[in-house]
Amino acid sequence: MDNNLTSLSLALESHERGDNKYRNSSTQLPLPTSPINENSNCRFDAACLNPPYCEKTVYSEDDDDYDSYEKLSYDTAQKLFAQISHKDPMVRRAGLDILSRSIFQWIRNADNIDQTPQSNTPSPNEKVENSHQLESCRKMNGHHEEPSKIVKQALASLLRLSIRCPFQEVRFECSQLLCELQGENVDIPTVVKGDVSRYIPNSQINPVDTDDEQTYTLYEESFIHNCRLEHMVMVMALHPQYLQQFLDTNYHLLQSKGALPFQYRSYIAIMAAARHRCTYLVHLMEAHFLLQGGDREWLRGLNHVPAKLRALSTLNKLLAHRPWLVTPNHIKELVDGDATCRWQHPELAQAIVLLCHFHGLAVFCHATGINLEIDHETAHAFHYKSTQPSPNSSPSSGSTSPNYGRVSPIIDNIWDDEADSFPAFTKGFEQTGDVEVLMERMKKLQEEEEEVTREEMNRRFEKEKDEASHGLIPGTNSPVGGAAYFARYVVDPDFSYQEFAKRDVAAEIPTFREQDYNWSDHACLVVRKFNSDVADLLDMKFNTAYNLTYKTLASKDNVDTTSLRRAVWMYVHCMYGIMYDDYNYGEVNQLLERPLKLFIKTASCFPEKTTRKVYDGFWKQFRHSEKVHVTIMIMESRLQVGLLYGMRALTDYLRDS
Repeated sequence: MDNNLTSLSLALESHERGDNKYRNSSTQLPLPTSPINENSNCRFDAACLNPPYCEKTVYSEDDDDYDSYEKLSYDTAQKLFAQISHKDPMVRRAGLDILSRSIFQWIRNADNIDQTPQSNTPSPNEKVENSHQLESCRKMNGHHEEPSKIVKQALASLLRLSIRCPFQEVRFECSQLLCELQGENVDIPTVVKGDVSRYIPNSQINPVDTDDEQTYTLYEESFIHNCRLEHMVMVMALHPQYLQQFLDTNYHLLQSKGALPFQYRSYIAIMAAARHRCTYLVHLMEAHFLLQGGDREWLRGLNHVPAKLRALSTLNKLLAHRPWLVTPNHIKELVDGDATCRWQHPELAQAIVLLCHFHGLAVFCHATGINLEIDHETAHAFHYKSTQPSPNSSPSSGSTSPNYGRVSPIIDNIWDDEADSFPAFTKGFEQTGDVEVLMERMKKLQEEEEEVTREEMNRRFEKEKDEASHGLIPGTNSPVGGAAYFARYVVDPDFSYQEFAKRDVAAEIPTFREQDYNWSDHACLVVRKFNSDVADLLDMKFNTAYNLTYKTLASKDNVDTTSLRRAVWMYVHCMYGIMYDDYNYGEVNQLLERPLKLFIKTASCFPEKTTRKVYDGFWKQFRHSEKVHVTIMIMESRLQVGLLYGMRALTDYLRDS
């Protein structure tokens, strides 16, 4: 650490005496403003509310294991922060009490190990003792980790909890603990950028202490299950009905019963997110992987994981970018291959669902501009400030950052991949989004049922597919960065989407006809064969996304948006070669303006290229919540595309084997 050892020692002594002005033994932590209602309709019963990876054992000062929480290790910190996300307020309070003592001890231990005295050369005995201490710490944390890194990550987690936690007492206590540390000249982190999204203003997103009861309950449940309130969840919360379905499904995929070990599931999620270069999701799932007890060595890349996981790389590549290339032979190689790489049928079915789920989720995160979580190393900065904050100051419970110290303007702009020229990004786009025109077109389609022959249906599908491949090509890559980092988790990192209309050996890869293989009658049944709960949850989530409506359009009420929602869904499927014989593809051109088509194609086919320019270019008269609604439909439609191709290949393999 960069601070003076004497300051840290004095801070620890002051804390242990209990004479710090920010905390004393008689102070009662405030209870949450809205505690979990045990009688509410939670997704699962109380016994299932705690994730299996976070044992969330209750520790107090009376326990024999209490002192073990003062040991400096990643495992120690992870278990303690997991306890703070417990559903029981008393358990959280016990965890906060232990954390408040342990953090000072961790800082002192890290300082003792990391710093070399400038004078007084240590004696041979002291050298041996320090060497043993350092070796012990390295054994606990991995040879490549330094104690100061553990402490900095713990402080970053404190900062995140002081801002992004739905429980008031956790926000309050973490905030006061950071104030106390800063008051003792400890270098604490400050937020680089406090926005949840790069595209959506914080004012449009429900804060963590929202008055909306349904949203607040979902925030609580998400925090309890995942040990954090994720930015993507806060954006999805613009549509609580959908968020409920998403959280149910995501929980079952990662933390409920299934054929795959929990660590495998999180690592597969990392592999899937890396294909679309989604920094946010990769970081999130790396943290999830470690919380589940995953081997930190695996995060060095595919060369450090079991051969069985590496064997998924080709399937991951194809499902992410060109799913029409997936064949029964790919399934056969995984099921009948080398013994060290062999997958059982239930395992492979679950892996396909996981890959497709996180490919779709990467689409959502890119398309809505989700910012990195506050505890990501680039989302906060350590800047020592001598000015002590007021003891009564505490971070906002919403989406803004606490004022522990003014962050350098240079640091403050490191996220602005498109600088501060937000209004300028609309230049060059045609003036679009005329609500009256769109409503008139939808009304006309509903009133006039056009008689179209089968041949004409086919012609319109081919026309729409060709136009999508020639007229809507995303521009340059957005500055996602970190290509080398993502490369560790994937093979053939330059492999990307190819226009279905321009696919190689087109004659051998015909159009995928929905009447021959669809979700309800075929793919869903395959998933249900191996995991009925996941199949049902996916089916409900698809239906919720497809049918979700508030009967509004911009400022208009009582509007039937069925045809518009259907056009978005069908357009995504069309770009991946899936045709519905009973759909008139002429509706796509009538209802989807060109900038909206560009957004849909970029998000679904090249999600890492989505920029604020593309996001801001469509539906300028519409609310952000309506744009998020469109993005949810794109994500779910894209997920279904992957499942259709993946499960069809599995079905054909099972039939022929």
